[in-house]
Amino acid sequence: MSPTTVLLPVKDWAWSENRWQHLGSLVQKKDAAVYRIQQAVRELNGRTYRFVVVHSSSLDRKKEKSIKKMIETRKLELLAACDKLAKRKFFCEADAKKELEIFLAKHASPLFELKTEIKEERVIKRRVGRPRKAEPVNYQVHYRAVPSLVSVNEEFVKDLMGKNLLPVGLGTAH
Repeated sequence: MSPTTVLLPVKDWAWSENRWQHLGSLVQKKDAAVYRIQQAVRELNGRTYRFVVVHSSSLDRKKEKSIKKMIETRKLELLAACDKLAKRKFFCEADAKKELEIFLAKHASPLFELKTEIKEERVIKRRVGRPRKAEPVNYQVHYRAVPSLVSVNEEFVKDLMGKNLLPVGLGTAH
């Protein structure tokens, strides 16, 4: 078993236990990081190790900034993809639904809530030139798959920002 397969469950355990030991700041500065730790004993490759999970408040700020940037980037990408699909015309409703399913599968994310609909458009189809007096009006029906971004899942964002733990330290337990 690799250390990585042990480290992630230990981080999750530390977060769920929520019994942090407050260490405080290590330097005397105004915006200095505040640290807190949790210890766990786990077995790895037949040996018992003591793990120390460290949480840093400076990591909170850095992580928040990077998460906000990632959300904004993904939001712009998703909006561009929504616009691109909304501009496409389909000649039958089934094709529009199929394309919408493919779109949702490709862009599925717990980060965003999407609303989708299939819109029917009736367009008058005329021949070139002046219409005859008794010429009936012919309509051509087009369908559009219209996805739209409703909101950002704030609970998921809070969960992302909450689990900003530093890598776990590894030492042998005695």
